[in-house]
Amino acid sequence: MLPTMACIIVCLSIWVSIAVAENLQSETPVGDHPRSAAVFYLVAPDKTDELKESLESLCRYMVVAYPIVLFRGSAMTAQSQQGVLRYVDTIASRCKSPWPSGIVQWSQVPGIDPDRKLNLKTFFRSERESLLSTDASELEDMVVRRKTRSLFRRESQSSGTQDYNSMIEFWVKIAPKIAQDRGYKYVMRLDTDSVLLSTLAHDPFARLSRMDATYAYRAFCYENPDISKPDKVWPVLVSYMGRHGIKPSSGLQAQIAQGGPLPMFYTNFEILNVSFFARPEVVLLGTTFIHQPDI
Repeated sequence: MLPTMACIIVCLSIWVSIAVAENLQSETPVGDHPRSAAVFYLVAPDKTDELKESLESLCRYMVVAYPIVLFRGSAMTAQSQQGVLRYVDTIASRCKSPWPSGIVQWSQVPGIDPDRKLNLKTFFRSERESLLSTDASELEDMVVRRKTRSLFRRESQSSGTQDYNSMIEFWVKIAPKIAQDRGYKYVMRLDTDSVLLSTLAHDPFARLSRMDATYAYRAFCYENPDISKPDKVWPVLVSYMGRHGIKPSSGLQAQIAQGGPLPMFYTNFEILNVSFFARPEVVLLGTTFIHQPDI
């Protein structure tokens, strides 16, 4: 799961003695460093309406105007892209800090195509719904159940897991590299269904820069152990640390020994220090978990 991976990468930042930013709720003065940071979205073809709501919340409540990059796959039409940009033009002058022309840009995801797997997932979903709507008089219930289970397995194995992994790969491997190449010090990740509900008390990028912090988050909890199983994740982490000569803190050692639930940061709103998350060993840790079939 992506939240689990985010927490593990942040744990790595603790081991190498880099400060992790505290929760972003306390007030600090507003800074102004619009060239050193950006907001990144990964946008599915059917999510442009909720993307507009998220962008409007940024417009209304973000105290400094930063570049916003909308990453897409091959299925995002030029018409949909232009529709979002036209919407941005209608709200730009009313933003908390007025948005200049070109502040929002579309960019194709390099190296992978998340929409290819999304299309496959949609196909299996439509087949499943069609099967479930079949009249029982035409098809025995047992056959319906058997075929439905088969479709669920195919969706999970052929599209759901791969699609989720492609999204993880983007945020763990591709996004930090793009941000580094573009010269950003920090990147805020927002999902298309993420919205700000009130004016920020400070510029989060400026605050992190002053702290020289590695990671910022909005919320923290623990993973559901039935979804992200501690007995599957902790051994992979221990093995990784052993192979790379990483000595965990005493607190982390105790948590691993207890085998307790996995810490989870809410990754639909997070800020990454690009220089840290683009480091090869951090990317390697993330991609290590992508290729674990039981996680």
